[in-house]
Amino acid sequence: MPYGDKDFEANNWTHVDNHRKHEDTAQKISVELLQGGHINAYKEFFELVESKSLGRQNYFKLHELKKHLIAWEDARRTGDVRDLYSAHQDLGHFFISIKKPSMAMKYYTTALEKSRMLGDPSVEIVATMHLAACMEANCDYVPAIKLFDESRAKAMESRDQNTEKQVAMQTIAARLKYAKQQEDRGNIDEAIDQYIRCNDLVYESSLEPESVEELDYLLGRAYQKKGAYPNAISHLQTYLAVSKDLQKIALARLHLSNIYTSQKEYEAALQQLETALQIVNDPTQKPIQAKVLMQLGIVHEKMGNGDKARAWMERGFQTSCEADCIERTPAEMRAFVDNVLADPDSVLDEGHRAADEEIIQNAPPITPSGPSFDVQREEREKKNREARQKADIYFDEYMDMMLDPDRFDDLLQFKLNKDFSVFRETNARLARERQGLPPVGMSPEELARIHNEKWSRILKKIHGVSVAYPSNHWRSPEDFIEKSSE
Repeated sequence: MPYGDKDFEANNWTHVDNHRKHEDTAQKISVELLQGGHINAYKEFFELVESKSLGRQNYFKLHELKKHLIAWEDARRTGDVRDLYSAHQDLGHFFISIKKPSMAMKYYTTALEKSRMLGDPSVEIVATMHLAACMEANCDYVPAIKLFDESRAKAMESRDQNTEKQVAMQTIAARLKYAKQQEDRGNIDEAIDQYIRCNDLVYESSLEPESVEELDYLLGRAYQKKGAYPNAISHLQTYLAVSKDLQKIALARLHLSNIYTSQKEYEAALQQLETALQIVNDPTQKPIQAKVLMQLGIVHEKMGNGDKARAWMERGFQTSCEADCIERTPAEMRAFVDNVLADPDSVLDEGHRAADEEIIQNAPPITPSGPSFDVQREEREKKNREARQKADIYFDEYMDMMLDPDRFDDLLQFKLNKDFSVFRETNARLARERQGLPPVGMSPEELARIHNEKWSRILKKIHGVSVAYPSNHWRSPEDFIEKSSE
């Protein structure tokens, strides 16, 4: 078999998660939990796997879950409240990491209950925020907003201004999503109430107005949909005064022109559109150019300038085709323009809905610009996850270091400094694996034989049992353990 063969690489050189089936890994973890006496962790793990709630997770994720469940059971045995809080938080973080917010909610809820028993406001705020963010991710906006408000109130009681600002920003983000949901459902008044509350939070928490400048745009559009044109014009003009994004400024001017057109103030509408066209004159901005040109045609049509209307619409049609890199015949262009002229209002409204989606999608995320509530903890957990993954990869050589007196210095250096450069053999192997190559001077069969002999030797020293495998196929440590116990 050639050294570069993909099947050979998958079966022999990559990590366990690339050639072990999900079910096999889950079964082995279940056995390990039982053998270790972690009965409750086993029950929880087995239920998650059997119900297919986890989906198909890789080797590292399943082992990460196993470690979290063991910590969870150990905390239950000791009854230590802080350990119980940390264990449930970690499990919640795990399910968020695999995009399962509905499952994370169960553990975050318990973590919040435990945090309240600790009597530490800062810990309770963190726990509340995690649960609220989880609910927000699950689109449960109303209870999420309630929890965000509770966190903000506690931060204000503690006179922690930095945390209060961060909570306020998270609250604004949740309220904006809820407002957008209500607006899509036609509940314009509820959406406006949420936007106004977001605006109030900006000033109550002394936030930088630029960080949530989209609020005036969203309020202007909501008032426009409601038909409250003076309020809509006021908010859109405020947005124009603070925004520095030229494309979004052009979109806001499009909406202003629509309002003026609805009020039959055609000259004001044309002025907004001409200004917008000057702003988006770059070839990369053809999609928004097409919208402006089409609307110029619609305004001229309403003014009774039929020839100008058709000319502007044909330019808009051509620009739209150029933006989409497609070609249309003159007959197709004429048919399109005729349809627009037959019902310009519906086309105008559809174009504004597309503009809304564009400005919302392109808007910067409204999240705290400063560090998160638990930056140190999250950073520590990230490093721990990386260390656990490396530990799985480097396990063979680590066992050699433990059992070989000549490598005591390497072992000590690793324990003191977490210096993975001491794993010379593994690092060399990984470097060649990344190139799809076997270790220098070894055939696949030779490498498999050495691997199996190494584990046979290690387990003989540990268990005092000699295990021989004549096969040249790869064997996992679990295979040897099962064989030695027979």
